Amino acid sequence: MFLPIRISAPHRTPYVTFTLIAINVIVFALIMTNPSSIVPGAIDYYDAQRRLAIVPASIVRGENLWTLITAMFVHADIFHLIGNMLFLFFFGGSVESAMGYRNYLVFYILCGLSATLFHILSITFVPTEYLFTTYTLNPWVTPVLGASGAISGVLGAYLIYYPRSRITFVYPV
Repeated sequence: MFLPIRISAPHRTPYVTFTLIAINVIVFALIMTNPSSIVPGAIDYYDAQRRLAIVPASIVRGENLWTLITAMFVHADIFHLIGNMLFLFFFGGSVESAMGYRNYLVFYILCGLSATLFHILSITFVPTEYLFTTYTLNPWVTPVLGASGAISGVLGAYLIYYPRSRITFVYPV
């Protein structure tokens, strides 16, 4: 994975980006240390994670619709969280500066929701023989979580707003 370490695009103090990062880190820490504080009755991290994640079959049936939002703030493990927050930290501030605080927050949430919609559409139109093999889990009941969809939208916006920006990456070995 390439890790960004510097960008040349301008930005002001990214309050929304910092708040999103803080929420993600706090939710992860609380679920890891005291899952029932976030999800009443949750017995462990995996139980809380399962209850907050999107299950495509449930969404299609109109059940657990709150998970469309909660899933954006739950991560599978510490590496998933760090990877997402690193990219949000480096690119979110510039996009937030370009869009403004309110528009950026709405854009971020809409990108997360759109990613979920496209995920559900993709598993709807993939032939069944490719969905149910010994190598994959049933995607209709496999939980989907994380901020990757929203952050991918932020990265796309960064490329549109700052197409000539210089980005310095490292490739850790």
